[in-house]
Amino acid sequence: MPEYIQREIQRGYRMVQDPTELLAASVPVFGPSVKPIYIKMEDAKESLAKRSDGASYPIVQLLYRDKEADVIDKGRRFDFSYKVIKSQRLDEFKVFLWWIGAQLAYDEIDEIYNVIANGDGTSSGATDVFDGTPGTWAYSDMVHLAMSFDVPAQMTHIIGTKDDIEAIMNLAQYQDPDTWHASELFRQQGRYQGLLPMNAKLVVAPNAVATEFVALDKRFAIRESVAQPLMIEAEKVISQKLESAVISKESVYTIMVDDAIRASDY
Repeated sequence: MPEYIQREIQRGYRMVQDPTELLAASVPVFGPSVKPIYIKMEDAKESLAKRSDGASYPIVQLLYRDKEADVIDKGRRFDFSYKVIKSQRLDEFKVFLWWIGAQLAYDEIDEIYNVIANGDGTSSGATDVFDGTPGTWAYSDMVHLAMSFDVPAQMTHIIGTKDDIEAIMNLAQYQDPDTWHASELFRQQGRYQGLLPMNAKLVVAPNAVATEFVALDKRFAIRESVAQPLMIEAEKVISQKLESAVISKESVYTIMVDDAIRASDY
């Protein structure tokens, strides 16, 4: 039973919105904390034009952050009676496990949002680039957010509250099927994640801050350091006729390339 529960929860974890889609790298670590590395952006942006005699090449430095980030133990516990298990078919029970897995995934999306918005404890969060009319989200603000990324980074994902994602979807520019062919995919599948404004996918973070979008280039922005992958621990509470299970993971998200994240607080 524990192996079955873990397998179905892991399936639910990737079923609705897979957090791993937002990661540049996921690496195993050992210990209670990690010391992230980063690229020193000032020198890395220098031109790589042909070197003249006696000149030196631009230097790209990989450095450790000054601080360490603590690995976080996170998860959920759920209890169910023996009677429930005995009376249910597995193909029905697994639906609830998928739901739990999807909830765990959105917990991690919230965490990724928070790291981008506020920093990871070793580096500061994303720069706020909003320069429009306060309290109003316009198409020009979306364009400005996308164009605030310096090459080679580009905006691949936008994360915000459900209401803020709705504000994007209600922009007039995204309701013209001749301009945005992704609207046909939305009509067929009902998945707002398939819309690609400015070539960026839309992701809801349930506990994001209202009117504050974050954006990232998933190829460069976020590293996940995993001390313990998603696993389950189960026990029987005989006296209460309960089956108790804890699904947990030990990991931490950190920022890899500072120029691969942006914020827009309107």
